[in-house]
Amino acid sequence: KTASYADDSDRKMGIIIQEMIQPVFAGVAFTDALAENGENVLLIEFVKGLGDKLVSGRANSSRITIPYNGKSLDTKNTRLFNGGDKEILPVLSDLAKNLQNIKTKFANPMDIEWAIDSNGKAWMLQARPITKDIFVPSETNSTDIGAVASYGNGRVSGTTYFIDGDLEEGPELDTAIKQMPNGAILVLTYSDTYYMPAMRKAKAIISTNGSILAHAAIVSRELNIPCFLGVNNADTLFPTGTKVTVDPHKIEILSDKVHLKGDNSDIDWGDLDIYDHMEKKVINEKLITVLDFIC
Repeated sequence: KTASYADDSDRKMGIIIQEMIQPVFAGVAFTDALAENGENVLLIEFVKGLGDKLVSGRANSSRITIPYNGKSLDTKNTRLFNGGDKEILPVLSDLAKNLQNIKTKFANPMDIEWAIDSNGKAWMLQARPITKDIFVPSETNSTDIGAVASYGNGRVSGTTYFIDGDLEEGPELDTAIKQMPNGAILVLTYSDTYYMPAMRKAKAIISTNGSILAHAAIVSRELNIPCFLGVNNADTLFPTGTKVTVDPHKIEILSDKVHLKGDNSDIDWGDLDIYDHMEKKVINEKLITVLDFIC
């Protein structure tokens, strides 16, 4: 799998040996994300049990945001999205404290995988700097369209290429990935790291499962391509060879036969990602985004 991330140069890989946690909840957190109202928030996504099904995009996750009040978390304004699992709330404070400590230790916004065991203890599994800013999507009025995980450079059109998630890792799946044309719109049922070579060739990604902190979401932001995750029946609606248009800013996916549209009545914070003259400033201990418009 490491080869899919590498170029032609030799790479070395470290092997970490960790205690296996049997979690009640597990997930991914971004210590910094931009919410709809422009606030900087702690963003947490989680599932019950092992977190691999969140990272791989095999499952849709619950989402929590906690805004910052200066350098501290404003836990009184914790928000649980889309009818998420409330059972995590009693053990959320320990998790949030650990996440904030890691951010402070590294003095950098961090991407962190974590787990909570049956005793309510939060375990930090791995951490790395956030590679690309993220915008928390609004709760859409259409469950079919899923969530915009990456805006890329906006609207793109192309022909779909579907890779079946039921294919086992090995020659058959390798062949399916190799046969994918460059510039196709990749349609997946989930998004394990094994699919990285296909993602690199894609103009956009549509997946039936997944969330904005799943592997495909993070990779699509790094590759700067549009990505929709959690799109119901995407594999049957957009089979290989379907001509589609993907518009993340309008929250829309169109083909000759299908028109999926979400609610874009809120301010589209994703548009900020396309400005070259965007920078962040801290004023009175509050992080704000500044746009330098050049006329």
